Amino acid sequence: MDFATPQVFANAKDEPDDADPRIGQKLEIKMCEARYNSDSTRIALHAGTKRKAWAPAEVNQESALLVTRYYGRLGELEYTEMEVRSPYIRAALRAVIKEYPGLTFDTGKILIRDELRCIFHYREELRDYGLRLSDQTAAQHLIFFLNYMYNSLTREISSFYTFMESPTAAPGIEHEFLWMAFKPGSFILHSRKGIQRILRFSSMKLDSFSRW
Repeated sequence: MDFATPQVFANAKDEPDDADPRIGQKLEIKMCEARYNSDSTRIALHAGTKRKAWAPAEVNQESALLVTRYYGRLGELEYTEMEVRSPYIRAALRAVIKEYPGLTFDTGKILIRDELRCIFHYREELRDYGLRLSDQTAAQHLIFFLNYMYNSLTREISSFYTFMESPTAAPGIEHEFLWMAFKPGSFILHSRKGIQRILRFSSMKLDSFSRW
């Protein structure tokens, strides 16, 4: 299935984004940490910055991806957020995924929090999109992005392929990775008391009791 129109591919080659084309051109991941200082202000720091040398991290516009870990007042990790700055990756996400629960791709910034669920669920479509690209720079950015997703979800993906795609066993997966089995927008056959219904899956969230 072709998930991108010819015009989208033209944009990915010539003018991949409506933002400044100089932003996000470098194939690297900039890591930052957002921590509270003595004034109870949370500031972004380059990862590994010592407390005595605290100073706001300079805005780096060249990196394709900016990953920031946000810490609470007691030093606990609250969440991780990735900003997609590469215009080529942004074009791919807008062409392939278009929309995803909790995310929008048609705004100025593309921010993905915690697990890269949307990237995992659309990994095959993004790969197919990349195979169609004639611009090598755009293709390299997409490969870089997908590799980051696979490296970030190594344990989860190993479990998925072991239990969900086993040729000898019925599909199943560990409870904490259940989200991997259900892609938003998929149809699910629901049967109860002899009545069958086809439902469209929307989203799922783990509550404070570790229940979906």
